[in-house]
Amino acid sequence: MWEPCDLYEHEKEKRECLQKAMSWCDVGHVYLRLDQKDLAQKAFEEARSTWPNLFEACTGLGQLHAERREYAAAVNLCVAGCTPAIGPAVVCAVVVLRLLGRCQLITALELAEYGTRKLGYSVYLVGTMATVLEKLGETKKARKIMQKLRKKHRKDVDELGFIGDQYMGMNETAPAQEVFAEVIGLSPQNMEYRVKLAELLESSSDAKTAIDAWLEVIKLDGNHELAHRSVGCLLYNSGRYHEAILHFKQAVSLIPDSACNRFLLANCYKMLGHKDLFREQLQMAAGLDKNYEQFLNAEDEDVAW
Repeated sequence: MWEPCDLYEHEKEKRECLQKAMSWCDVGHVYLRLDQKDLAQKAFEEARSTWPNLFEACTGLGQLHAERREYAAAVNLCVAGCTPAIGPAVVCAVVVLRLLGRCQLITALELAEYGTRKLGYSVYLVGTMATVLEKLGETKKARKIMQKLRKKHRKDVDELGFIGDQYMGMNETAPAQEVFAEVIGLSPQNMEYRVKLAELLESSSDAKTAIDAWLEVIKLDGNHELAHRSVGCLLYNSGRYHEAILHFKQAVSLIPDSACNRFLLANCYKMLGHKDLFREQLQMAAGLDKNYEQFLNAEDEDVAW
């Protein structure tokens, strides 16, 4: 049995080891960005010598092995770096995404295919592979894979959410919108995907539907500052200034030191001819952010968003 003092020292030693290993990982990532792969490998190996199953060390080394087309070694490191919450296929998907970020498209695809064969099916790995295919110009093949994933996971909230995110990464906004709506149908209280759906509708210039989507977010959380600000902007752009003011006021009350929110509110007052209120909010915005001072002496000009 551990004595209290011994237990404290043991935990302190563990924290110090982890901190040392993470520092070596930081060094490894710097060398990776500098494309000094030998030094990066030494740094990640130092990290693993201190903490053998550290996620960052295993994925860093896995990436290096993959870039040398040593896929078996890369997958073994993915297995080593997994945790009870993050399976080896998810770790492999992370390495694939890092290769994608370094424009190693063929290598990323080959690792995804090898990982799927060795580690078994995973929506996260297969979905990531579809993203790589899309970047390679294999759009039809990528869409076919995504359609199969949608059908397979049509009742799984987390997996459907991931599929929607992948569609977004592929700039497939229409199916992304459909999938986010399906997630909300399965999980009506899911704030994350209500917000994503609202943002997607807003970016697609569907103002009416976007307003409705943001209002649904507000119904679930009346203190959601982004939702109030977004509804206010959409109402403003529709010429509904009185309604916009209500939402901008709420956004200001939630984050009083947001110069942006006060500037948006000021614009509404200007459009309604409330010069004093306009200047009051504009002065407050300028007090929070000097970038807004340029508008204080331009009251007779249109204020840009």
